[in-house]
Amino acid sequence: MGEVIFVLIIIGLIGFYLYRVFTEGRMEETPEYFKQGKVTVEYKTQKIKIGKQAYDVSQVTGISSNTKFNGRRERNHVQIEVDDLRHPVHFIPIIGGKARADQLNQRICVALRKAGGPNFY
Repeated sequence: MGEVIFVLIIIGLIGFYLYRVFTEGRMEETPEYFKQGKVTVEYKTQKIKIGKQAYDVSQVTGISSNTKFNGRRERNHVQIEVDDLRHPVHFIPIIGGKARADQLNQRICVALRKAGGPNFY
């Protein structure tokens, strides 16, 4: 009985990981917003939402894609800096390597410009 539960838990974890790999990087763009992963840029309201936090696009002070090395493993992420003393830097982890992080970085920059925010290129 315990072995069956263990196998079901492993299958569930693998399923959750595969779900994240195939859906987290999916981009949505409409005339009203851009969304990918934990980041949403709303064009009309000129807001950027990062997770549960929301800011005016003018509060974004920097954006970059970085790679951190944790032992042998490489962790790619996009770093968004905002004018907020409590949470000035937001890290958006990326599954799929440096190229996907760079791609998200470029998309966020374009979306910020479309929303009336700063131009980082």
